[in-house]
Amino acid sequence: LSSKYIQWQDHNYSVRVGDIFDQFGSGLIFRSFEDRQLGFNNSIEGVQGIYRFGDYVEVKGMYGRPRLYTDYADSWVRGADLHISLNDIFGWNAAQFSAEGSYVNRYESLDKDQTIDFASRGLTSPNLNMYSGRLNFDWKGLSLKGEYVYKGKDIYSTVADVAAAGNAILVEAGYNYGPFSISGSFRRLDRMGTMLSLYGSGTGNVLNYLPSLTRQYTYLLANLEPYIVNTD
Repeated sequence: LSSKYIQWQDHNYSVRVGDIFDQFGSGLIFRSFEDRQLGFNNSIEGVQGIYRFGDYVEVKGMYGRPRLYTDYADSWVRGADLHISLNDIFGWNAAQFSAEGSYVNRYESLDKDQTIDFASRGLTSPNLNMYSGRLNFDWKGLSLKGEYVYKGKDIYSTVADVAAAGNAILVEAGYNYGPFSISGSFRRLDRMGTMLSLYGSGTGNVLNYLPSLTRQYTYLLANLEPYIVNTD
């Protein structure tokens, strides 16, 4: 069974129990999605709640266990996301300006496999905490987006010798006028690879999404090599 859920919602509230597919910001700290053509599914089996206060504020929270291929990881993921529309709050009709923030925690016991000594690799806490802050601005043809991410100490890849903290900066700017447009992106990643489970392996063992600087295709295989991002 690839997907299962029960959901209820009204104008202000939404509750979902089952498989959760979502993304916080650009996905640098959390992204769960499914691609059936590639056999990829890292959904969160758990509960998600959303509260909306008009067009001003949206708050969401979730908790559950991540799917790892055909089974589930032994880790638990919880997170919260906040969106504040400043232009609606202050009545700015000419521009759109919003502030956003996210928090994600992954908990996994470090003594599941006695042959692995995480302490010798600098990892002593079963909790991994990640934070994201974002600003979005749109005015006429101008668009600006910025995001900063901090990630606590973690084994950021299966080949990493020691645990290390990570961070990321993502800035996107664009302008269009009539039939003309221009856009630019700046991205800095430092040890931002995040696994669903410290004991898992493979390309499906991933909790977040590291955006590339190349054009995105519906079918990733058409753009395989330029799409690869260095998780270090």
